[in-house]
Amino acid sequence: MNTLALAMLLVPACTLTPSPGRASPVRSSSEDGAPVDTAPNPGDTGDGTPDTADGTDSDSAPDTDTHDTSTDTGTTPDELCRPYGLVGGISILLTWSDPVDLDLHLMDQPDTLFQTPHDCNFCSLAPDWGTSGDANDDPELAYDSITSPPGCERILVPAPADGAYYLAVHYFHGDAEPSSPATATVTTWADGVLVSTDALALDENTVWAVAELDWPTGAYTLSTETPATATARTCTE
Repeated sequence: MNTLALAMLLVPACTLTPSPGRASPVRSSSEDGAPVDTAPNPGDTGDGTPDTADGTDSDSAPDTDTHDTSTDTGTTPDELCRPYGLVGGISILLTWSDPVDLDLHLMDQPDTLFQTPHDCNFCSLAPDWGTSGDANDDPELAYDSITSPPGCERILVPAPADGAYYLAVHYFHGDAEPSSPATATVTTWADGVLVSTDALALDENTVWAVAELDWPTGAYTLSTETPATATARTCTE
């Protein structure tokens, strides 16, 4: 997202190179600054510009599921998953260390998992929220990890519209058969300030309704709901 890249001031210092148009989840560069991967993901600009916050992975999800895939850069997990928050706005980081695929979701209305445009996730990377056509108040899935461990995903909202935001995690699938429980850790920042770090063990194809975050107050209400079986696995309108 061009306006997102221009607006981002990261804590600690971390630079994202702006690219024209709405880009796919960000990929990382090597330590010397050279781009690790310039092959575009679906929807990427493919301009070859180095990205410096994240990396990509590849995976073979079950044939019956719809999930994005991308090229593994081989970048170190420390570079991919280091914690940071926007100086302004909302930053959410999901991390895990098990050999599974977890997905981070951010919704602008309750109980709208996988419902476009209310849910930002792997199949709705940057829905138009707030003021129509203003990308600054839109969420963006800035990085989507598919192979693991370790894995991480990020959602960023540079200038959120006032209101409530709903965080959720979906255990998409495990690499082993039968799958094992996996622990999801969600870290949330508001205006660069750490709000909360929460962790929970999940079973495959369950959804954890993590919390509700109010903007601009930053009030954070952790959900007490027990993770439930997902009723959808890809986006609907």
